[in-house]
Amino acid sequence: MISYNNLFVKIENNNYVRLSTDNTGKIRDFFILNTPQTRRYAGYVTMNRDIDQIIEAISHLRNPSNITIIQQSLLFFSIVTYGKIFTSNQGNRPTLTFDDIFKNSEQKFSDEHDRIMNLRHEYVAHTGAEYDQCLVIGTIINQSNLILGIDVNSQLMHVVNMPPKLDDFLSLCNFLKEKVAIKSANVWSSLQNECSSLPPEEIRKMAITPDKTQLYEMVEIEKTTPNGAKQYDFVRIAN
Repeated sequence: MISYNNLFVKIENNNYVRLSTDNTGKIRDFFILNTPQTRRYAGYVTMNRDIDQIIEAISHLRNPSNITIIQQSLLFFSIVTYGKIFTSNQGNRPTLTFDDIFKNSEQKFSDEHDRIMNLRHEYVAHTGAEYDQCLVIGTIINQSNLILGIDVNSQLMHVVNMPPKLDDFLSLCNFLKEKVAIKSANVWSSLQNECSSLPPEEIRKMAITPDKTQLYEMVEIEKTTPNGAKQYDFVRIAN
């Protein structure tokens, strides 16, 4: 007997939905919820995933054997991903605000937040003089108090001191993860109430019956990400 609980059905826009069955093994119909509350909840779920990825990146940043370009890539990823949680977007994803998140928090968390956001604005997303300096120097060539010429060269300096503060960044991420979990739980509670109030006729109108001839399973593929993480793909199963 096929276990449908670990299979997926493909829907529009190349999205996949994991199937669910009742206690007899029969596949349940489903419907896609698309309301302000569901979009908000989905945003918090994605936000939590982003924070987890930053925490993973920080663990790799601690590896002193990484070449410089990998360290910088991990650093940029961490800062950009953190920053998008607090910057406005064109989609439905909620945005956290400084006043809400850091109200009554320990000073160390808001200070570290300011440092990360300043790195984003002045170094990663844009170029600020504080973090990236390239000076053109004319070195004077003297002989017996006479100027014989000038030797021109450039001096590029990256003024970023990230690794020593990784513990602070990690603490900030764990603090933020707790805040997002509270918001997610509150929205989930409201979402449950919203769904329970739907009339049966509206549910039947939205219902999708899975096509048993269009089922997929998620399988691990041989390729891995640059940091060694497993990758997966959806493969259609034979009927």
